[in-house]
Amino acid sequence: MSLKAYLRDKGMFLIVNLFLLLTFSAFLLFLNIKSEYVIIVILAWSMPITSLLIIEYWKRREYYTSTIELLNNLDKKFLLSELIHKPDFIDGEILYEILFDTNRDMHEFLKEYERKQIEYREYIETWVHEVKTPLASSKLIIDNNRNEITNSIMKFFNDSQKQAKEYNDALPEVENKFVANVDFDVKKNSDNILSILIKYYKYAGGAHGYYENVAYNIDIRNGNFLTIDNLFKEGSDYKNIINEEIRNQIEELIKLDEQNKGVYEFKSIEDKQKFYIQDDNIVVYFDLYDIAPYAAGIPEFIINVNKIDHILKPEYKEIFK
Repeated sequence: MSLKAYLRDKGMFLIVNLFLLLTFSAFLLFLNIKSEYVIIVILAWSMPITSLLIIEYWKRREYYTSTIELLNNLDKKFLLSELIHKPDFIDGEILYEILFDTNRDMHEFLKEYERKQIEYREYIETWVHEVKTPLASSKLIIDNNRNEITNSIMKFFNDSQKQAKEYNDALPEVENKFVANVDFDVKKNSDNILSILIKYYKYAGGAHGYYENVAYNIDIRNGNFLTIDNLFKEGSDYKNIINEEIRNQIEELIKLDEQNKGVYEFKSIEDKQKFYIQDDNIVVYFDLYDIAPYAAGIPEFIINVNKIDHILKPEYKEIFK
């Protein structure tokens, strides 16, 4: 603390006292008081004030200089409030109390943070303990039964495991944890056909998760995995027939609710269009964002066998019974 800065801080006090002293001195002279007495009054007025300012300046200078030196020598500067002594002047006491309360609050925050870290670690350890055995068992079952379906599930499992570690390492304190889930529905199970819908879901941050449905249609008679083009006669115009039916269903959706207008941007099904078989229907469906925004979900269009019976291969007509 420099003397100049200290005097500048006391500027108003000095100006007021100087004004009062000059006014009082002028008043004494006006009363014809001898100048010697006026000088004595001036000295009596100014000397105590000057002495007080010098003492206060010295105390503050010693305190703040030693505090700054201590701070500069500390590696862990947050320990300053625990090492400095409490001063004996009012503004220093206020600063000391502020530092003390701030340091105490920081310690409480760190204790709470450490407690949450311990709880999170215990949670992870418990979770790993609970799921390690079933995951290992599931992985063993899949490894021993390799096919197109189990390979897809295993790839999802391995990718999710890697992504979960990266997500949790990057965002250990985030409330919304990484989520990955696989479920399935058996859509049709008969002597001729097994149609299974595998449902994948994953959340890795953001506004919402992402989900995808993958259908497997298996000809029980020979074990072949069927694609949509396998079902129809060579040269049949199955795409246009299905496209027209989907367009009609979209028009019906718009008639039911005007808000559906402009939602669907459908052009045509793909050569390997996703579908599953349920009862006597082919259900054609599209992934998220394929023909509609996320809010529309996974659009599905049910096409009854009666509308495509004339172009089905004879050997596949049985699977709809």
